[in-house]
Amino acid sequence: MKETVLARCKKRPLKVKTLMKGGEKSAKEGGARQFNGLIDVYKKTYTSYDIVGLYRRFPLLPADVFVYCGLYFGMYDSLKPILFTGSLQDNFFASFALGWLITNGASLALYPIDRV
Repeated sequence: MKETVLARCKKRPLKVKTLMKGGEKSAKEGGARQFNGLIDVYKKTYTSYDIVGLYRRFPLLPADVFVYCGLYFGMYDSLKPILFTGSLQDNFFASFALGWLITNGASLALYPIDRV
């Protein structure tokens, strides 16, 4: 549950940032800015879509967290004992590199689900 709430808190600013960047782009092309700040984004979203617009992707967040955490911890815990034997067993840099690769792999696998 904690991961779902944290993911929700992270997604909201990303959506606002994306909406504001789109408004800046149209302003550069000679049009007016669509949004004038964070509160303006929330007001216009609420007036256009009601409360449902503010929480549109919320039901998908548990699936996002489940897939990402499952892939991350499952791959890391499964691959570490297989790959790291002998001198690599306590090597910080090898463990860091494996974690980095698995983080990117889990993020790429989550991307289609996250963009629905």
